[in-house]
Order: sequence, then structure tokens, then C-alpha cells
Amino acid sequence: MLRLFEQWSNELTDFVANMNEASWDRTAQFYYNGKVVSEQPVGQFLWFILFDAIHHRGQLSAYIRPMGGTVPSIYGPSADSRPA
Repeated sequence: MLRLFEQWSNELTDFVANMNEASWDRTAQFYYNGKVVSEQPVGQFLWFILFDAIHHRGQLSAYIRPMGGTVPSIYGPSADSRPA
């Protein structure tokens, strides 16, 4: 699973890096259960996906401590990664 994630992430990064202005402005369609639920420019959609991933990473980090884990240093030191 990790290997595929890294492979597809690298492929997406390479693809996006080579997009021209017209590709950024092209309309993207987002499907859920076979139905289009969102249409917006590709560039706007990619920003949405990035911010959504950041949001969920923050959500998951907030759940770690109540479950007995330690919060890793994601955006800088956390209270769990600093020496006491």
C-alpha cells in the first residue's frame, strides 16, 4: 500500500508540474457513487484536495493523545516531542 501511495503521489506530482495554464483552468469533475457532485477548475480542485488532506492530518493528530499515543512533530515540535 505504501509503495503504491508513493508511486502514485510521484506520478501526480510529475503530471501537475508539467501542466500548462489551459490545463489548470480546465473544468474538473468530481464523482461520488457515479454522480458528478462537484465541477470546478482543475487548479482550484487540486488546492481543495491539498487543504482537505492537511485538515484530515490535523484531525488524526488530535485523536492520537486521547487514545494513549503521542502526537508527532507535524508542523513543528508538539508537546509530546519536546523534552520535559
